[in-house]
Amino acid sequence: MQNYKTTLLRLNLAVIAFLIVFTLVSLHNLPEQIPTHFGADGTPDAYSKNVQTWWFMLLGLVVFLNVVIFASSRLMRRFPRLVNFPGKKKVLQLPEQLREEAFVVVDVWLLSIMLVINILFTYMQWMTASVARGYAKGISPYFVIFLILLMLALSGFFWVNVKKEVEKLKERVSPLGPREEER
Repeated sequence: MQNYKTTLLRLNLAVIAFLIVFTLVSLHNLPEQIPTHFGADGTPDAYSKNVQTWWFMLLGLVVFLNVVIFASSRLMRRFPRLVNFPGKKKVLQLPEQLREEAFVVVDVWLLSIMLVINILFTYMQWMTASVARGYAKGISPYFVIFLILLMLALSGFFWVNVKKEVEKLKERVSPLGPREEER
């Protein structure tokens, strides 16, 4: 599970790096006004002439969300009672050394969700530039719906996996401590 965590962390950083570079490079090629809102059908229904503010707002939101998720992951380890996650009561009953294994599963879940969110925002920034330059008519509502459904599916999948992982960890612990083969 630790390998998944490392891979997801690198993928998230790569998507964020791409978004930062794309945002900075494409700022100079934008017209005087850019779309700031898209309707349900994907076509822009609001524009702004305050290009720099709107253009960097999405990037700021992505960075903020990633910092919050990363901080939540650290907070979960230091103060697990303050953070809500699947199987929390059972995780708190585990010995300290086994809690980390359960937290890694939660980290993979959070990083998976953030990867989807980062891809969604990168797509929106890309399409905003494409629409502003006249290369596209709007964003694909199907792509956005797909990403939202993917986030929900990932949440359900990891909710079940966290509960399973906690049960496995509980089985490794007896009233007298870890089993003999684990010492």
